[in-house]
Amino acid sequence: MVLFDLVLACANDSEYTEAAPKYLELMRKKYPDDELTLMAREAMGEKVNWALMRPVINPEPEEEIILPDKFVLRDNYPNPFNPMTTIEYDLPEESMVTLMVYDITGREVAKLVDRKAPAGCYKTVWDGKNRQGELVSSGVYLYRIHAGKFSRANLRLPPFFGQ
Repeated sequence: MVLFDLVLACANDSEYTEAAPKYLELMRKKYPDDELTLMAREAMGEKVNWALMRPVINPEPEEEIILPDKFVLRDNYPNPFNPMTTIEYDLPEESMVTLMVYDITGREVAKLVDRKAPAGCYKTVWDGKNRQGELVSSGVYLYRIHAGKFSRANLRLPPFFGQ
């Protein structure tokens, strides 16, 4: 987390701009597949394919995995966010999962998840871009999950990003 903060702080401070790529390279070497590394890469202008990110079921494999006992769609974080937000959800059983983002009029903006997944706890990141890879305009957005017979929407994505 400290390296991520350093990348962003240096990238946004004209006195230390040249240090940001060095911290990013350190992150890439130490934590190549970490979500924060992908977020830092994108913040530095790299094109990141979030569809390739694997959801985290349990980050420490030596610990016992405790499966959830009910379907849950959690509030996104950070909230407010700029330019990315993380959405977590729990599946008590194997399910076909679709997680979509919609604008306030109900038009589809982005499909974040569309796959069959085993029981577990998941998270995915929305980078504030639509299906065409363009940053969406400022406004209120909602996200909706369909998993088996479970369906829930949250209207928690705030209007603090975009063009």
